[in-house]
Amino acid sequence: MKRLTYGLFASSLLLIGCDSQQSNNDDQVVHQLNNETEEIVMDSEDVGETVDKIIEESDEEQEVTKNDNELTQWFPKHKDTRIIYETQAAINTFYEVYPQFVRDNYMQLKRANTDGGEVSYELYEFTDTEIIYAGQYLNPASSVGKIFRDDFKNTAKTLDEEVNQVILKTPIEVGNRWEHNHEHLEIYSEITDTGFFFETPLGKVEGIEVTTTTVNNEPPYEGKSQTYRYFGKDVGIVKETSLMGPGGPEIPTKLIGFEQDVPEEIPITIYALGMDKRSHNKKNSKLFLNTNDPMRMALEDALKETLSNDMHHLLTENVIINYMYIDNQDIVHVDLSKEFSDDMIAARDQESATLYGVIRTVLQLYNAKAVNLTVEGDSFQSSHIHIPKNKIIYPEDIPEFIQIN
Repeated sequence: MKRLTYGLFASSLLLIGCDSQQSNNDDQVVHQLNNETEEIVMDSEDVGETVDKIIEESDEEQEVTKNDNELTQWFPKHKDTRIIYETQAAINTFYEVYPQFVRDNYMQLKRANTDGGEVSYELYEFTDTEIIYAGQYLNPASSVGKIFRDDFKNTAKTLDEEVNQVILKTPIEVGNRWEHNHEHLEIYSEITDTGFFFETPLGKVEGIEVTTTTVNNEPPYEGKSQTYRYFGKDVGIVKETSLMGPGGPEIPTKLIGFEQDVPEEIPITIYALGMDKRSHNKKNSKLFLNTNDPMRMALEDALKETLSNDMHHLLTENVIINYMYIDNQDIVHVDLSKEFSDDMIAARDQESATLYGVIRTVLQLYNAKAVNLTVEGDSFQSSHIHIPKNKIIYPEDIPEFIQIN
């Protein structure tokens, strides 16, 4: 069954047309919901503790940034904020949303299932009159084990799923309606209520209701579903209820936690040099990144650290990571300053251990297929090693003699 994903909550535009197949509706809905979630960085046994902590911290009313724009006051560009939702289905699931990049005309959100499952990175575009869910950069079905922190709109990676659906449009008044057609789908949204107040983890806020109706005309999945989405002023999406067709399940999702001034935590395994500088010692660590922080700078700092008495840093103090991003072929491109090769004055096996320690670390960080490493946009050249500018380095290319302890 084809479906069109709709940001933040998987239930938003799950296509119905399964009305004739009610015997497995509940299992299918849960499966689809799980397929639209993001990976969050935590162990499964920590989920309950983390959610409880966020709920507890949200019991007291928190101050949120006020938004004067008619649109962004209902869908704010929060920064450094971890937002937790609960979806109630056959199995309750928790979702975390974190704003990775917030710019004048777009926002990139990471959306995660807190049990450490699939992940998606969603792009929202802002105009003077509309907020548009442009699509996602990683299909959740292929996301397990992948953690990205690239500002994708400014890299070579394109949207894996393009949607371009308006989620909110001016004027904010009852009766305002807009349409969006996608292949065999007819989708229309309407502002159906305004001026009411409801309780949230941040206290009582003013709300608006937007009702989205999706009609599926593709046999044998014909049918209609509706989603009632509630936006809280200066908060964002607070609640939504999806009705999966006549006789189908009702799936509620609600905001349960709102934690401000927190970084995104990204796990990393650093293949640091052993003190002989000929072998690697693995060190598990974390990168802490606030909204708009580039991951390359945090990685640069991590690779300059001497982690312990038996671990030597991979980068010297003067080395800079000029850029780093993953492309559509799952290849990471990382470019370093000339000091990376200039400062590498050692025996061949020591140079190899340093070089491939950096490459191993980057491969693991992105869970990528390969790395293209350059220096100042050109070939890498040290005393003993030459890597052409366009060389793609796969894990199997790393010399076997470099041991990992």
